[in-house]
Amino acid sequence: MAAGGVLAVASLSLMVVSFMYAIESHEHQQARYHDPHDALAVGKLNVDVMDFMVPIRAAELSRKMLISAVEHPEWLEQVSSRSVGETIAYDSRMGISEAEYEEYLEVSKQLSVQKAGDTELTITRPEPELYVLDGGVVNGQHAVVAGRHVIANLSGIEIDLANNIVRAPFGTLTGYSEKHISSESPLGAWDGAVWFTQGSGRTDAIASLTVGKLRRSRRSFIYLDVSRLSGGSNMWIDLLVMYDLPDDRAAQQ
Repeated sequence: MAAGGVLAVASLSLMVVSFMYAIESHEHQQARYHDPHDALAVGKLNVDVMDFMVPIRAAELSRKMLISAVEHPEWLEQVSSRSVGETIAYDSRMGISEAEYEEYLEVSKQLSVQKAGDTELTITRPEPELYVLDGGVVNGQHAVVAGRHVIANLSGIEIDLANNIVRAPFGTLTGYSEKHISSESPLGAWDGAVWFTQGSGRTDAIASLTVGKLRRSRRSFIYLDVSRLSGGSNMWIDLLVMYDLPDDRAAQQ
């Protein structure tokens, strides 16, 4: 818990999200995860929608950086081209001082998650290596909508394992990285796959989709992070859902 025990729910910036992937683990050979198939299932899944809990000071500094990112889109583009989880060097265009950035890195390590609610997520498999997500609709639209935790933001996402890409309403995620993360991350130790926008696949949105499995509880999760800077209209989505697969529930009994 943060110093003083005070936490606040806050929108995560591109930088805060890095802590999801920050500490690589060398113990992944012990994990019960081999590829995204292990974390996906066909049908209606009961999912827990999770909220990131952020120390108040980290939220304050993050807000400054978000404002600066809007004013310096070229810097945001430069940052987004890095590998997922790669440490971001200080830059004056962050909108905070170097000392504040060091403070930010330290307090952001206190990130945690808690359940915000539960709902249903439908996954179909029209082809052997193609999974399609359906989180429902909002205002009659089956597409990306404003609202960080609206599960409908997952609707229309296609995870194409044959070509190792993800197609989504906000662009095609052609970058790929396999991750094995230590217990020091906000989720604890986990293993998974991350797809992210890069090169010609990027439109006006910077996005990543993670499909993974928690090493201790065997719970599966899907994490979507989208930042859009377009025509003065900004959108920030960080959506994390967790769920149990039938085989994993049976193994726990």
